[in-house]
Amino acid sequence: MVRVLYFIPLLALSGSLKSQALSNARIAVTADAATGSVSYRFASGQSIRDAYVYVEDVHAGYLSSKDCSRHSVRIDGHVLTFTHEGNPQHIRLVQHITLFDRYVLVDVEAEGPDGLETRNISPLAGIARVPATERRLLDVPFDNDDWVHILEQQAPAKGMSYELTAVYDNANFSGL
Repeated sequence: MVRVLYFIPLLALSGSLKSQALSNARIAVTADAATGSVSYRFASGQSIRDAYVYVEDVHAGYLSSKDCSRHSVRIDGHVLTFTHEGNPQHIRLVQHITLFDRYVLVDVEAEGPDGLETRNISPLAGIARVPATERRLLDVPFDNDDWVHILEQQAPAKGMSYELTAVYDNANFSGL
């Protein structure tokens, strides 16, 4: 089993059979069991929509939550658990989204019948929206030898980080 944790700085329950929501004064999280995606809406106006998790197994290949045919959502207190199954690789992806007063913790577990070997797993991939006059993307690649510089790009921009990404307004440094 592979497990990755992410913190997003920052309780009501609602939903139907197709979606479940968990929220507090700072964030609303909605899991869509029809598509396997999650939407995050922050009180500050920022959002991440159509978010998904993925794993790239060395042997079985790439799999995202959107590639699975079965999705189930369970809410227990401040924790939303979103399970994704039904794919040719027989990999099960389990997201845990935990709301705290000032932040949300997002993690994913990937389980395979014969175990997994991965160098690429993400508990949060999606489209970030940050209302801004000077939008920037900060892309921080993995670097253990101090040869790679942090990449700051003016929006619109695309990027993939190995450890940390931030989308923010350069005018006031608020963002995700």
